[in-house]
Amino acid sequence: MAHMTQRRCKCCGDTFMARTADVNRGWAKFCSKSCKAIHQERRTGQYRAYQERRDSRYDDPRGGGIAGPYGGSEADIRPDPHK
Repeated sequence: MAHMTQRRCKCCGDTFMARTADVNRGWAKFCSKSCKAIHQERRTGQYRAYQERRDSRYDDPRGGGIAGPYGGSEADIRPDPHK
C-alpha cells in the first residue's frame, strides 16, 4: 500500500489522507475535485467570465433573441407572419 500523509484542504480546511508521492510532487492540496474547482474559480474567475460571454450572446440589441445558424438573429431568418 502507498505511504499516506495527513493534509489540510486549502479550500474547506478539512483534513484528508493523501499519498506521500503526490505531496512531494506539490499535489494533494485539496480534499476533492469540487474543492479544487471552487478554489480555482475564486482565483481565476474563468467560469464566471464564460457565463457572462454565453449570456451576452443571447442579448441581441435588435430584440431577436437567440442567434440563428447563419449569424444574426432568428428574427432575421424567419419570415414575419404579419407582413
